[in-house]
Amino acid sequence: MLIHSSSQLLTLKGGPQRGHDLGALGIIPNGAVLIRDEKFWRWGQPMNCAPPIRMNHAGCQRLRAHARLCGSAHASHLAGDRANEFEMKMAVNRISISSPRARHPFNRPADAYASMEALIAQTRPRLFRMFAHGTTTVEAKSGYGLQTATELRLLKALLALEDESRIDIAITFLGAHAIAPEYKDDPQGYTDHVAIRCSRRSMRVADSCAESFPALCGCFCEDRAFNLAQSRQI
Repeated sequence: MLIHSSSQLLTLKGGPQRGHDLGALGIIPNGAVLIRDEKFWRWGQPMNCAPPIRMNHAGCQRLRAHARLCGSAHASHLAGDRANEFEMKMAVNRISISSPRARHPFNRPADAYASMEALIAQTRPRLFRMFAHGTTTVEAKSGYGLQTATELRLLKALLALEDESRIDIAITFLGAHAIAPEYKDDPQGYTDHVAIRCSRRSMRVADSCAESFPALCGCFCEDRAFNLAQSRQI
């Protein structure tokens, strides 16, 4: 696939940013991205790449950007905010606050007990503001309650917002966001819970509205979360 004619292509070149480096977006004007085998293969200004990105690759699907702005891994549907988490990240690294209570210490209870109506009501104006600033596609995940009932409620809220919103929402099931506190001494038990019970019930939600629910699943494969074997199981 070739995505072309983007007035600004953000590459975030250079890896993680800290301090004064924050805000270096690596913008390429009139940029293009060539995707091959589901991987970003080449990017840049079509004629300035070495070799140049040809606009007529044989068998390549072409997509004109049309001033779209896409955002990923967005927590637009939280019942609360993450301001305190951002302040924590300024002082410590991400892994040290990776436990469920430390990663989202304030909004987890709000997500766990908020009704679907409350989630939709809080999320709707956020999506409206995003659309007003030019965002047309956003990825949003579940995973902020670490409980089956909460996961289903988050997914249903996102599906309802997808139906009513002018923004395209790519929905990801992220029951494996972290090890739930009640399973802190049994990470494999929580892995089995997510992979079998929670995932199957989420897929029933998907089956009821298959046209708008993509089969996307995420997992945190890292220290203090899920190991490689557990991630593959999920």
